[in-house]
Amino acid sequence: HIRHGSDTSCFSLETPQGLLVVDAGTGITRLSDRLILGKSISDMTLFFTHWHLDHVMGLPCFAPIYQRKFNLDIFSSVAGPEARNVLARLFGPPFWPVPIDECNARIRYKLLPGTFEKPCALRRYGVKITWCPIRHPQPCVAYRFETERGSMVIATDREHGNPDLDRRFIKFAAGADVLVADAQYLPAEYPSHAGWGHSTWPEAVRTAQAAGVKRLILTHHDRLRTDAQIDGIVRAARHVFPKCEAARQGMTIDL
Repeated sequence: HIRHGSDTSCFSLETPQGLLVVDAGTGITRLSDRLILGKSISDMTLFFTHWHLDHVMGLPCFAPIYQRKFNLDIFSSVAGPEARNVLARLFGPPFWPVPIDECNARIRYKLLPGTFEKPCALRRYGVKITWCPIRHPQPCVAYRFETERGSMVIATDREHGNPDLDRRFIKFAAGADVLVADAQYLPAEYPSHAGWGHSTWPEAVRTAQAAGVKRLILTHHDRLRTDAQIDGIVRAARHVFPKCEAARQGMTIDL
């Protein structure tokens, strides 16, 4: 498990105006180290896809939220619980000693614009951000980020199988330069995990083909999957979609 790593989901996009972050899994601690060790960025916006523990558990260890020089806007889905209420439970007994309201950073809680059925776009730091509901046991969204250099879609927890949502997502991801897609299960593993909110690598490939994306990155690897097994999945996927690779800890994606 060395090359691909075991941190849970966190993605970031750095701009001259501020930092965009998707989810706060354990991977956010690596971002924390960079910011504390001299990065000049003080304005950040954090977008949550959903509230499962693997996507929020790193936030209490994110050092910038304890420092006054940082400003943090937190966006969450209009269909789920309000962000502050969720984080107040995480930042409290018996899980954590510092209440979220006592963190020194300036934190503002916001809802994604529009409704869950009719999302709207927003702009942050010169980046256009759109969102799309996807199939999952609790309300969950995918994000699309568009800059002058290119576009990226992040769908970390997406289960296929709902025709309407599948068509909607393919349209949402159409023409993206990069699609980061859930590929947790092998086809043989999926039947015993149906309804858990995750997909297979062949489904990720089919989605990439249907959406006409340029590059596919498989993510949300099963926790027991070794580096060698993930390499095998990538080799199989490349037979169908050549520009495919696996997400790995510390990965940098150039558009």
